[in-house]
Amino acid sequence: MLDVGCGPGNATRDVALQFERAVGADPGEQMIEAAREIGGKTKSGEEIRFVVRVAEEISGIECLEEVNGNGKVDLLIAAMAVS
Repeated sequence: MLDVGCGPGNATRDVALQFERAVGADPGEQMIEAAREIGGKTKSGEEIRFVVRVAEEISGIECLEEVNGNGKVDLLIAAMAVS
């Protein structure tokens, strides 16, 4: 699962509970710092990964390759980006 524009990760944490792995991305360093400080776990108990990245550059998120080996995600959300 990938949350683009995740802000401090509120929606990311909620949705991550349904997935084995999750990544939150936001262009704001302070937002990602806040998300990392709060943290969060996935369905499998793995930590949610939070990265500083603009939506236009999500194909370059290195941990997506690490997560599933092909850079693809099962779900892409942008919940906080529209609030």
